[in-house]
Amino acid sequence: MTTMLPTYSNDHLATLSERQLLELMIDDEDRVPFNVITECARRAASMEQALNDWFDRRDMLDESGEREWWLLIHCIMIFGLIPSEHAGVTLVKFMRRMQGKRLPKAA
Repeated sequence: MTTMLPTYSNDHLATLSERQLLELMIDDEDRVPFNVITECARRAASMEQALNDWFDRRDMLDESGEREWWLLIHCIMIFGLIPSEHAGVTLVKFMRRMQGKRLPKAA
């Protein structure tokens, strides 16, 4: 069985809010195209704030949040692309959140 990967134009991604980009990454789970990651990194400070707010509001690694687990992986890639000290500190924070957390169940 072949899984179709989602595709999004850069123009379309530029029209989405930070919240919409977060929802898109949650929906796409492990199939998020790299241009979504780079669009998020391009927004640096606003996306950093949106990601921190998202995770501060919820325990996204509980039993009911397995789809949101992938968002944490994407966050690590996003923060890794932002060339700032604050993004580096936040990257470490998010990596520590993964420590000891189990992977989502295989489909």
